[in-house]
Amino acid sequence: MLKSFQFFIQDLPEDIVTLLQKKRQEIDETNDYIAFSQALKDFTLKFIKDDSEFQGIKDSLSENELTNILRTTLRIIKFTSGIKNYLEITRSSNDPVINLFQAEGRFHPGELEKKWRFIKKQWNRLLKLKKQGVSFSFADEMDFLLSFITLAGNRHEFDKLFKYEKMVYDYFEIQSQKNTLTEFYKGLFYATLSFWVRETGKIKKAEQHNKKAEEFAEEIRHPFLDGWIANNRGAISISQGNFSKALEYFEDALNFWTSVGNLEGMGFALNNIGVIKNSMGLYKEAREAHLHSKDLHLRSAGQIYRTISFSNIADTFRAESKFEQALQTIEEGLSLEQQNKKPTLDLLYLLVEKIEILVGMKKTNNAKETLNHFKKCIKELNANHFKSQYYYLKGIIESIELNFGLAENALFKAIELSSESANNLRLLIKAQMQLARILITQYQHTENQTDIARAFSVVENLIVASEEQNFLPFLCDLLIIRSMLYLLTNQYEKSIEDLKKVLENKKIQELPSQYNRAKEQLSKIMKEDQSYSHKRATSELLAFLQESHSSIFSWDIYQPSNENTSELYGVFVSTEGGIPFYSKIFKDEMIDNDVLISGLISAISSFTREVVKKRKIGSLKSISHEEITILIERVNRELFVSFFVENDTHKIRLGLMQLAREIKQKILEKGINFDANFSEKNSKVTKIIEKAVSKVLPSV
Repeated sequence: MLKSFQFFIQDLPEDIVTLLQKKRQEIDETNDYIAFSQALKDFTLKFIKDDSEFQGIKDSLSENELTNILRTTLRIIKFTSGIKNYLEITRSSNDPVINLFQAEGRFHPGELEKKWRFIKKQWNRLLKLKKQGVSFSFADEMDFLLSFITLAGNRHEFDKLFKYEKMVYDYFEIQSQKNTLTEFYKGLFYATLSFWVRETGKIKKAEQHNKKAEEFAEEIRHPFLDGWIANNRGAISISQGNFSKALEYFEDALNFWTSVGNLEGMGFALNNIGVIKNSMGLYKEAREAHLHSKDLHLRSAGQIYRTISFSNIADTFRAESKFEQALQTIEEGLSLEQQNKKPTLDLLYLLVEKIEILVGMKKTNNAKETLNHFKKCIKELNANHFKSQYYYLKGIIESIELNFGLAENALFKAIELSSESANNLRLLIKAQMQLARILITQYQHTENQTDIARAFSVVENLIVASEEQNFLPFLCDLLIIRSMLYLLTNQYEKSIEDLKKVLENKKIQELPSQYNRAKEQLSKIMKEDQSYSHKRATSELLAFLQESHSSIFSWDIYQPSNENTSELYGVFVSTEGGIPFYSKIFKDEMIDNDVLISGLISAISSFTREVVKKRKIGSLKSISHEEITILIERVNRELFVSFFVENDTHKIRLGLMQLAREIKQKILEKGINFDANFSEKNSKVTKIIEKAVSKVLPSV
């Protein structure tokens, strides 16, 4: 008997265990996990149908023992061959645990709220029965708590998720029994928690939870649990910039889940393998993995990610600009989704991909029509975490139609909503990339120096984000983009320096597309040097931004925000001549320190006057004064806004960028001109700044 089954069946009657061992031997299958799972399913099906072969055994068992046999059967099959097999075992039951397992097939993918209410009702029934003296095991209750955590994660309701996390910890405190089964569930809890915690942005915490899961799994060595631990290792490795290691871990997860025939796990692992290969530019291999993943998901009975593979397959085509094949693939997925009575989360992912494809094909009318449908589905599903995606897509469409003001408004709304969601870093990055693209496009038409300066600011903000995440593909793309911006503004030495940074990175060989692009670009600059035309530089930069923007979409949601933090000490607004205009200090120790404040203002004044004097192009670098970092952003030709901060982080920079824009927008709306009579309008501008500070800073 496999050790991984022994702890599940330890409470079954001995004659049942003996019978199951015999039935396993009759099955022609070399894989013991799959064979035993099949034997258990066959036995239970006959048992439920009052098959005369087992009538004698059945008559000797109490109703509680019969219920326990069915619970055990469903549990073993779930953790081996998967949901589809145990859904074939149906039995009308008042038992809340049995009803929990069967809930997986009772609700279609668009009924997550209904499913939540049903499981909650069964949980309350379990608690009521416990008070009446009915016995439930540690495993019975953990099945419920893990279901709550997973369902809350799928719905992006992380407050609920962490509420049930606390309940599990409390449950561990009062649980005195310790055996292999309890250790299995503790390991599974920490592995599940690691998966979801990573998506909320706490990478170190996720790694700690996964190591805790490893400790419990060490003595058990159950492939289902080992698969989740390996999968988490892969995701964490991506966040650490180690693609080769991540691929190894995802392949380990695939092997573990294959060993027990778990279709949902196998499909999930192949999806992750495909995502990695797509981000590495191995589109054909990525597509093969996603095609296999799609087949497994459709064969399984899992209610989430049934059609997500269609989106991923389409994305591999889109990365190669094969838009017709990409659209055809998405339509296949949407056709399958139409079988559902209500919208599903999978449908939303498919619609996002379809809009991106239509944008790539320049079919803006079709894209707008699909966007409206997407908006209605978000509302019907109450999937508020997709609202930032809606505004991002709206911004793209508006920019294609050259409505740059509307596009910028939509993108900043997407940035604002993404900033509020810790697990939405990928979209936050995409929105900023699109914003940079808009600014450079405007510069191409008008040659307005403010546009190119703001584009520098956005790109350097993203470089900080990529360095915080240690995410190599994005960092390489951004260094190439900044190099091209330097080229555009005749800063050849800096342009060459950024390209060399890409080529000198030891891990760049894992990313042939970025390596080749940097090498090609460096060769052009070294060969042509000063003869590199302004028009050509702008066109090539916009083309590369489009290429980079497409590749970002292929990244999976394994890039959560880093746990780097920074305290905001104060905000300061000054004129282009360095004259103080507005200030607000938040750190008590700084309020009465006139010498420190004077020094900070002097540093800002010197820096801004130098920028204005030299007509310097680009993002204003951070400067330091007495262990305080000063970040400066230009609002318009007349005003600069500065932050006094503890550390220079992506989140802080993003807040500064949002504040500068908010001030600029309101000044334009009020029609305030910075002419000779500007001093008379200071009070109006001050009120605008105060309102902008109150609006933006709470999120910083």
